Amino acid sequence: MKCEKPLLSVIIPVYNAEQYIQRCLDSVRNQTYTNLEIVCINDGSTDNSLEILNANREKDSRIKVSSRENGGLVNARKEGLKLASADFVTYVDADDYIEKDMYDSLMEIIVQQNVDVVTSGLIRDYGNKLVKELETFSPGIYSGESLNNLCARIIDIESFYKTNISMHVTNKIYKKDVLTSFQNNIPDNVSIGEDAALVIPLVYKCNSVFVSGMCFYHYCIRPDSMMKAESLGKRDPIYQMLTYVEKTMKQYSETEISFDRQYEYFSLYYRLLRNPEEVFNYDDKYLFPYGKLSKTETIVIYGAGKYGVALKKYLEQEGFQKLIWVDQNYGHSGIISLEEALRIGFDRILIGALIYDTQQSIRNRISACGVSEEKVLSISFS
Repeated sequence: MKCEKPLLSVIIPVYNAEQYIQRCLDSVRNQTYTNLEIVCINDGSTDNSLEILNANREKDSRIKVSSRENGGLVNARKEGLKLASADFVTYVDADDYIEKDMYDSLMEIIVQQNVDVVTSGLIRDYGNKLVKELETFSPGIYSGESLNNLCARIIDIESFYKTNISMHVTNKIYKKDVLTSFQNNIPDNVSIGEDAALVIPLVYKCNSVFVSGMCFYHYCIRPDSMMKAESLGKRDPIYQMLTYVEKTMKQYSETEISFDRQYEYFSLYYRLLRNPEEVFNYDDKYLFPYGKLSKTETIVIYGAGKYGVALKKYLEQEGFQKLIWVDQNYGHSGIISLEEALRIGFDRILIGALIYDTQQSIRNRISACGVSEEKVLSISFS
């Protein structure tokens, strides 16, 4: 007699996601792994999200809908855990979607290997472009000494900013009894870095992790996503998150784990992500966190995203007058191509990006144009 596969609770917090929630629900409902409980938390949406959720509940008895006043993403995830009845739990954000074999593949691992969490990579979905982000660690089980070694290298202290295991909550499946205390310990007002605030303590403290070496989860890049929304109206929550993670990393780390350096990189990344202008410091011809830089030089800023904009604005305020703004998407707002910048001539290039893979992509483009490595500066502690 064939044994029924274990139930998996899929928690989906929803806040004003009417444009995306149907795609998300379809990707979950159409999983080849069918023994699902789909727990949707309507977090005070003011658009048609609730109506869409209720319509789907009428079509699929696996869907549960709970509606409440807005409390933020962290609190919505906690509420979903309270309602989840399965021994295994995962999350999906309402504006994302998943490959149809994700839960079949990951549930097979977590059940057969009897691990606390199984993790996978990520597919950064830009709409017209997909970029796979595989985790650096070799696929397989990590427990005991091998898990300690993994914890010692969760954050790559040789490269900024690079993690060797994904900091996303949604591309993993957890044993509920392991997940619950870590999720519930996160302050509700943490609204940036809330995924890392769960993943780091959980991996430090759990008994076993399985790195799958696969990618299924489409993390869709859009400017108005839930994680960027303000929650609870309190003081900037980035500092609340950093305080929490620092405390938990110290609590759970062993003496052989290089906590201090990992946290230094972690903290710098999130401070630059949230308030870069508060981190930049130019003093005595040295720009932190880049290196030696003179106001008499012609400087190229490569990157026109939010971070690149902040870097350009800071240098202008500091009196740098010979600035050239370059981006792959050139042709507007004073942005030119790298080839045009080469014709003009420059002394230094500052890479205006935070994500390691993006920095490497920019470096490759620069190198392909024959620019000397000595001219290129990226974020560094050295």
